[in-house]
Order: sequence, then structure tokens, then C-alpha cells
Amino acid sequence: MPKSLGLLALLLLVGCTTVRSTQKKLNSGDYDAAIEKALKELRPNKTKKSAQDYVLLLHEAFLKAQERDHRALDKVQDNPELAQRKQTYQLLNTLDQRQEKIRPILPMMNPENGREIVFPFEDYSTQRQAVSNQLASLILNQAEDILGKNLSYYWYRENYKELQYLEKIRPLDQNTQALARQVYEKGVGYGYGRLINQSDQVLPKAVAKALLRVGPSENIGPWFRYHPQPQEERKYHFEAQMTINEIGLSPETLREQIITREKQVKDGTQPLRDSNNRIVLDSLGEVIEVDRFKKVTATIYKKQQHKAAYVQMELKVVNLQSGFTVTTIPLETTWVFDHYFADYKGEKDLIEEDLWALIEERQRPFPSDTQMLLDAFGELRLDIHQALLKLEL
Repeated sequence: MPKSLGLLALLLLVGCTTVRSTQKKLNSGDYDAAIEKALKELRPNKTKKSAQDYVLLLHEAFLKAQERDHRALDKVQDNPELAQRKQTYQLLNTLDQRQEKIRPILPMMNPENGREIVFPFEDYSTQRQAVSNQLASLILNQAEDILGKNLSYYWYRENYKELQYLEKIRPLDQNTQALARQVYEKGVGYGYGRLINQSDQVLPKAVAKALLRVGPSENIGPWFRYHPQPQEERKYHFEAQMTINEIGLSPETLREQIITREKQVKDGTQPLRDSNNRIVLDSLGEVIEVDRFKKVTATIYKKQQHKAAYVQMELKVVNLQSGFTVTTIPLETTWVFDHYFADYKGEKDLIEEDLWALIEERQRPFPSDTQMLLDAFGELRLDIHQALLKLEL
């Protein structure tokens, strides 16, 4: 088969497959997916012969999608409840956006009779505005109502989400933004930390202060504020109890490993001797010279400075309003200081590159016990922060 005919056959096969895929989505009720596929084929050139099958598919998918959404709209548009008002607004949006996707490629002609195909577009702007006003009234009235009550912060968080939804569909004026901030603040939960040292070690003040800070700021997630110590006149919802059960500090140790390298190297020449230790001569009577070798060595003293801090503790988060424990999480870490350096004696050319890098190092001062604990608790602070972040406080 000529290449051109083979390519044509392939293009026809691909085109037929795409048409069948679009028809399948239409038949299964996935009207918007069928519309998207048809538009993708029609946008480049809606008049080309291979695109004509999609004209009728697009029209049928549009009519069925609009009819389905109008049926859904009839069921909810007269219901004054917030959920139904939101559903009504979403349906009106969907109906309008579907029209706007198709509008740029109009007009389109029916490939069967050459007449213009009618897409029955409607103007939904008045309805959308009316529903938007109803939503604003419902959400703002709810916000003003709950601000005057002492409710669980769950209700304020839910209303704040509704206010965020309202902001997406219409701009909020300054008064409404101020109202939203008040609702948000009442939805925020506050907690503080309390450190309990049950180990047999005295905890340095700097370490205790660092551990209680937990994170880089007081914000832990969108709805939780954490303070290292309770503040006056602040109502708190949670207490984060950090109980240290065990602290271990290893002694400072310096370990040494001796590594030896040796090699035979040429060291001039010497007369060749036979088994009787007599000098061997060549055919001309000259002394035969051979290479003389000697052994060279290098001794590397590889040293390791080592010190470790071990901490085992427990995080318990308590709801101060109910007295119930929200969560209990065991935590532990080992912070290790290891430093390697080396000295040597002998032939430096025998020393490998990685060992030479250690020789260029120098012994370092051991970190203090306080610094070791700061580093160890620094890791635990991250674990505590992540644990608080995962809680729905």
C-alpha cells in the first residue's frame, strides 16, 4: 500500500475512534465531556468535512445537558434554605458557562440540510443576581446571629467558610469584611504549652524555653493559635502537656583506628647474584644490574569524636473545656555528634583521597550538654508542631 494511502487510512481510523468516543459519552449521560470533545474538534475549523459529525453531537449534548440541569433547577429554586440556594446558584452558573463555551464558534450549519442550527441560549444574569442577593442575606444574617451567641467554635468556622464562599461569588464590602474577621476570630482555638520534667536530669532554662516555643510562629494551621505560656485574659481551649520521661547524655569519647598502608618502591639498582651469592656477569664480562626495591609505609591514625543525647517524652493534648484527652503521642529522638579527623606518619603518597580529607580536618570542641539537648529537642519540636497541625483543634 502506498504511504499516502496508509496515512489516510490511519487518519480516518483515528477520526472514527474519536467520534465513537464522543458518542459513547453522550449516550452515557456525560454530556459536558461530550461537549468538550466536540468543541476540541470544531474549534480549529468547524467547516471541514471531518468535523461535521461533531456539529450534531455538540447540539444534542447541549440540549440534553441544559434540559437535565433545568430539571434539577426546578426542584431547588423555590427552596429558601442555604444549601438549596447554593445549589441553585451553581446550576445557573453551569447553564450560563456551558453557553459561553459554545458561543464563540456560532453559527453552525446542519451538515444534513445546510440550515443554521439553533442553540436556545438564555440570559441567566438576573436570576443569578437574585440568588446571589439571597445567599448574601442568609449568610450575613447567620454571621450576625452567631456572633451574639457563645457557641462552639465549630459554628464560627462553618460560617466563615460560607463567608469565603460568598466572597468568591461577589465582592465583600468593608463592613462585611470586618464581620468576617470577627467570625474568624471566634472560630480560632487557643492553646498553650506546659512542660513536665519527670527525668532525673535538671533541664537548662534555655532548653525548656526553646521546647515550649514549638514552631516558628504562634499559628498552627488556619484555626489554632499556640502560646508557649498562657497569657492573661485569654480564654484557652487546649493545653499541650509535654512530659519528659528520660534524658540521657553519653560521655565525650575519642576513639582511634590505626590504618596501615605499605608498598614496594624502586630504590636504585644492585648487582644480580646467583644462588651462591656470586655476582652474575653477562657475555661481555660486565656486571648485570637489577632494580633494587624497598618497602615504604604510612600509618594513619583515624579518630572519631562522639557524643550523644537521648530524649524520650510524651505529648498529651487536653481539651480544657471538656477535660478530655484529645491525643497522646510518644516521642523520642537521639541526637548524635560525630566528627572524624586523622593524623599520619610515613609516606603521604600512600594515603587515599578520602583518608587525606580526614587528615585536613582538625579536632573540634565537643558541644556542651546544653547544646546537645537544644539540638535534640529541636527535632522533637518539629514532631510536636506536626502532631498539633494534624489535630482538628
